[in-house]
Amino acid sequence: MGIVEMNISASLIIAFTMLLRDTALKKLPNIMFCTLWGLVIIRLLVPWSITCEVSIFNLYYFFRDDILYQGDAFSTIQPISVETMIMQEGTPLVISGTEFIKLIWIAGVIVAVGICIFSYVGAFVRLKNCITLEEDSFAVKWIRAQKGFRKISVKLSWGLTTPVSGGIFFPTIILPYDYDIANEDILRHLLCHEYMHIKYHHTLWKVIMLAAMCINWFNPMVYVMMRYIIRDMEVFCDNRAVAYLKLENKKKYIETIIEVVNRTKQAEKKKNGKKEKRLFLYNGLLKDELKERVELLEKWKKVSALTAVASVMIVTSVTSVFATTSNAVVNDRQNDIVSEEYIDDEAVIQENTDVSDVTVPNMNTEKSTIIEGIDVVTLTENDVELPEERAARYLVVRNYKYVQYGYLPKKLKASIEQDGYIYEGTLDLDSYHYDLSTDKYTGYYSGKLYR
Repeated sequence: MGIVEMNISASLIIAFTMLLRDTALKKLPNIMFCTLWGLVIIRLLVPWSITCEVSIFNLYYFFRDDILYQGDAFSTIQPISVETMIMQEGTPLVISGTEFIKLIWIAGVIVAVGICIFSYVGAFVRLKNCITLEEDSFAVKWIRAQKGFRKISVKLSWGLTTPVSGGIFFPTIILPYDYDIANEDILRHLLCHEYMHIKYHHTLWKVIMLAAMCINWFNPMVYVMMRYIIRDMEVFCDNRAVAYLKLENKKKYIETIIEVVNRTKQAEKKKNGKKEKRLFLYNGLLKDELKERVELLEKWKKVSALTAVASVMIVTSVTSVFATTSNAVVNDRQNDIVSEEYIDDEAVIQENTDVSDVTVPNMNTEKSTIIEGIDVVTLTENDVELPEERAARYLVVRNYKYVQYGYLPKKLKASIEQDGYIYEGTLDLDSYHYDLSTDKYTGYYSGKLYR
């Protein structure tokens, strides 16, 4: 599956999840939405091709040839091979449309990665003057009591108005310096929420999410997905924190969340309404979604067996319909391979068949790509009049175009009929390019065919 199909598949899952979330958020468990977001990220990063009869791509590929791909915009632009550029020094450098798109994509990836690195350095500088709490403080003792496999440090910072957590190998919970750390009830709620972020590796998930964003930076649905994922991470930790603190403490936990949001808003008013910048790769309170979180917490309860079964069925259905490949497309690719035979299994050849060479019978070529050749021989007057001697002894074929899914063979065994004769021989691969929009390789072959 090519990057275009991967993004179409991921975008469909994102749109479906957003629609389902907006209509049934309070009826379906949060873990189901988190699972669907994880499916999207995997779809954006892993180019698998699992076939399914109910895949949406059955419709996509059904209309593709008639509507979307009536013509290959770059098929007339033939790339120049390295050998050709060396032999013809005056030949200008030609970049195909596909190669130009690849260059733009690579440039976008580099820019996106650069922005992420810059943002991470900014967060690191902002928190470099944190103060580590003493071992006998309540916060440190509570964290130690959780007995996680990673050591979690608790720090204070002047540069924050709300608690945050982060770190993959050395996780840290950072509290605002002006918080009343002696208030154990409020502190326990805040620590429990941030601890859930660390326990379930949300920072690592954010890194993976950003990797998907950098690779697929051109897809606007990816940026929408990122915002929804962060919101669902907060809801997930709220649910886990309430379950850990017992259901009877739910009301107090909600009051703590509201109090933290109010403190953050008051701090922003002191700064003339200037909003605090969110720390990159750190999990912090989202005050903009406070109403949603409070409503979900008030209705929170353990998932019933019926709801769990329904959630599994939804995830399975979404995976089958949107995250798989059309069975017809795979069969088409297999037909391309089975009807041909590979003559070489090196370099650009993909491992796929048990036979040994590719045969292109009755190949059609333009006259401009064929040069007739007659060996130098001594002919008598009678010989010249024979019609068979007026036919070329061999044909030179140049730039024969061969297109298929998957990698190309280095050599083609070809035949062509001309002037009543069958010319056969082997064509060598001169150059090729890959089209992202169609997931096809186009090769250009040259060689001699003899009668």
